[in-house]
Amino acid sequence: MRSAFLLAAVTVAAPAAQPRMSIQELSGFIKVITYSVGEASRGRIDCLDDDVAAQLQKSGVTVDPSAPVAYAENLVQVRTFEAQGKLVICNDKALLKEGATIAGGEGAGKPVIYIHHGHGSQAGGFTLPTPS
Repeated sequence: MRSAFLLAAVTVAAPAAQPRMSIQELSGFIKVITYSVGEASRGRIDCLDDDVAAQLQKSGVTVDPSAPVAYAENLVQVRTFEAQGKLVICNDKALLKEGATIAGGEGAGKPVIYIHHGHGSQAGGFTLPTPS
């Protein structure tokens, strides 16, 4: 009985999830990134989620599996795209430590972009500036 109580107490104490940026909010930023990767790949992104792909296409980004930039919804997609050498964008800050390069989130009710310079800083032909 005592161990069941400790397990329940630990489960209740789990931290709240980081607020995520909606794909509608993130799509403008994704458009900027995809138009910055070079002439041959301009405005293209790889995306496996049909709903997200539709939103990205509405914002003017072409979904193309051969694009050097990819949008990932989950850990499996992050690892798949990272293994392909793509710059991975997501809307979950927790995925940065798993291999994503850029994540959209919210801080104090405002959109925030997080960049992990250790992952894919030169992936997909796009070099991220290093912090000074």
